[in-house]
Amino acid sequence: MQYLDDSTLGRDIVQFVPLVAHAHSPPSLAAATLDEIPKQLVQFFQQQGIQPMSKIQIEEEEIILQPYLEEEEIDLTLDLGNDDEIVMGGGGYYDNGYKK
Repeated sequence: MQYLDDSTLGRDIVQFVPLVAHAHSPPSLAAATLDEIPKQLVQFFQQQGIQPMSKIQIEEEEIILQPYLEEEEIDLTLDLGNDDEIVMGGGGYYDNGYKK
């Protein structure tokens, strides 16, 4: 199993975690199982030549909170926009109208 877990092909898509070592704690098992995913994601983007976008600075006063209505469902869908940007289905937006 260790042979399958140690990839020499550039990308490891299998993660073996000893259940006995984490049987006492489901959160520990989940953390151990998902441990390699961030590194694998970064490695994939680097191999594809995809660079991270520049950091956006947002001041606290620029954050607009809308009142929460308990009976209203929250839309968590994500769509791909015209420029391959991820668009939130719930209508979230960034308003930089406060910038001077």
